[in-house]
Amino acid sequence: MSEIVGRAGVGKTQLAMQLCVVAARLGFGSIFIDTERKLSMQRLNEIAKERERTTMNMNSADNSRNDLDFEYDGDGDGGQTSRDGRRLSYRPPNEVLNNVTVHSPASTDELLSIVSQLDEEIIIRNETAADMQQSSCTTQTKSQYPVKLIILDSIAAPTRRDFGGGNAPQRVAAIFQIAQVLKRIADQMQVAVVVVNQIEKIQGIAIARDQSHDGDFVSVTAALGTSWHHCVSTRVALEHEKDPHRDDAIVSGLDRGRVRTATVVKSNVVGRSSASFEVTMMGVCHVK
Repeated sequence: MSEIVGRAGVGKTQLAMQLCVVAARLGFGSIFIDTERKLSMQRLNEIAKERERTTMNMNSADNSRNDLDFEYDGDGDGGQTSRDGRRLSYRPPNEVLNNVTVHSPASTDELLSIVSQLDEEIIIRNETAADMQQSSCTTQTKSQYPVKLIILDSIAAPTRRDFGGGNAPQRVAAIFQIAQVLKRIADQMQVAVVVVNQIEKIQGIAIARDQSHDGDFVSVTAALGTSWHHCVSTRVALEHEKDPHRDDAIVSGLDRGRVRTATVVKSNVVGRSSASFEVTMMGVCHVK
């Protein structure tokens, strides 16, 4: 189970939506649990449209590298070809949207109910996808993909609404229950689970625990405390390189307020590392 954490406006939901587009590119469907009502289907359509257009242009130019993307390189070919040798292009927007199921729970109880039924939903969708592949239906707009991605955006919102910001026993129990179900689904059904988390605050000020300061811009700390911290296998922190509200964010002709960093701060398989990115019409794009 992976976590994306960062302050408001840094690009967490943008990256979550983009993952749905990338999943469709690989022939997989997604389930998006939207607890904050931040998912914009119009924005998801825009990301899918721009990425499809760009890869079509790149393929026509026969470029072998895609520098606009955090690349899928499972086949060692920079994310451009599949294991059977087919050229991988982003799918049409309607095909992407048709393979994203959205749930919008308003409370922790509703979230728990949805999470507890995810395995049944995945089985039904995967059986439908298998049936359509075996049928004579070849229309792309009717393509159904097996589910391989679950997005929860965010884990903190419903628990904060219902239990406040403390470590109430009910809140801790709910978090553990949600985490256990998601980890079981990830393991047993081979589904990627990505959870978006908010940052920890006291009186509106972000806390920094053994983290560096950049002027008066304080690094972020994931919300929900230690009870949630140990539930996550991988944590990626998104942060602005410079406070976008400060005048000195514009440096050497490059708007540093727009440039952000994605940093792996917890992982069982890789060390701490960072990459710079911007949020554009195409979503999250690498900045060299």
